[in-house]
Amino acid sequence: MDITTTAEVCMLQVKLDHCAGIVIIDSDRHIEQAQLRQALLQIRPYLYRHQHLQGVLWSCHHLPHWRQWQDIKATLEFIAQLNHHTNNFAVVTNSAFGDLVAKLSLLWKQPTVRHFALVEQQQAQRWLMTTSS
Repeated sequence: MDITTTAEVCMLQVKLDHCAGIVIIDSDRHIEQAQLRQALLQIRPYLYRHQHLQGVLWSCHHLPHWRQWQDIKATLEFIAQLNHHTNNFAVVTNSAFGDLVAKLSLLWKQPTVRHFALVEQQQAQRWLMTTSS
């Protein structure tokens, strides 16, 4: 029995773990802000069909390509909109990017973003499942 659904959206691999109720977004290359916006438009209907989701885990191997300060805010808005659709927490996994976004989310009162190293992805999934209970 397959417990995951995987799709490629704007250079992002999006996987839904049906058992855990977590959307995992994996990007292993640099992403432009326009790609994030396009990905959100394409992911949105996918999220609406799965109302039981616990949260989003974004595994980001490279920083999104930020040309200016507003791009960082746009990334936080992307996370906030994903969080709105899943009605729960977002997790970003990349050392510099994740730490910055987690701290900015506190300052801007965005959704709770907790940073994990890439090697801690299993721990991040457990955190999502226990936080949402």
